[in-house]
Order: sequence, then structure tokens, then C-alpha cells
Amino acid sequence: GTFTNLERRIQRIRKAVDPPHGILPDWQVVCEVSTRMGYPMRYRHPSDIMDEIARLTPMFAGVC
Repeated sequence: GTFTNLERRIQRIRKAVDPPHGILPDWQVVCEVSTRMGYPMRYRHPSDIMDEIARLTPMFAGVC
């Protein structure tokens, strides 16, 4: 995963463990909450999210 710090730098975080069986990864939870709030987020993989970030904010493209 990643997070953006106050300097607008993207910091990469490596997954420590897989989620327990039956538990969704964080990115899927965020997509589900967003969809239920009326803003569908239908990504198939975290790379789809990073591709969208790179397309919409060119300053972040290639940073991660």
C-alpha cells in the first residue's frame, strides 16, 4: 500500500501479512464503503488505483 505524507510524497508500505480468510483487503473495503455511499469505485486490483492516480496527478506518476 501507500500513503501520502504532508510533503505530498507517496510512501510505499509493504504488506506484512495476508488478511485472515474471509476478510477483505483495505483497498476493497474502501471501494465497498464508497460504493455504498453512492460513488461506485470498481477496481479489480490495487494497480488499477495507482494507474488512476498517475493519470489524474502526473506529479505522482512513477513515484511509487
